[in-house]
Amino acid sequence: MELWCAPNCTHPFFSACARRFGVGMHPQQGTDLGERMYLALAATLKQNDFAIIVGCDCPALRARYLEQAWRALA
Repeated sequence: MELWCAPNCTHPFFSACARRFGVGMHPQQGTDLGERMYLALAATLKQNDFAIIVGCDCPALRARYLEQAWRALA
């Protein structure tokens, strides 16, 4: 799992999430949401066979849906 942060990774909230959940942090690149999502996905896919992007506007997304998507992609 990775946390892609904007405008940078220095906010205390991002640091707390990274520590709590043991995730890597990366600064988002790009000028708009679509480009930032595309670049994060492209960078992730250079090192992984598949990826799932979840925006901060989906806080109620249940873990079972992510697990289902993960199995479908694997």
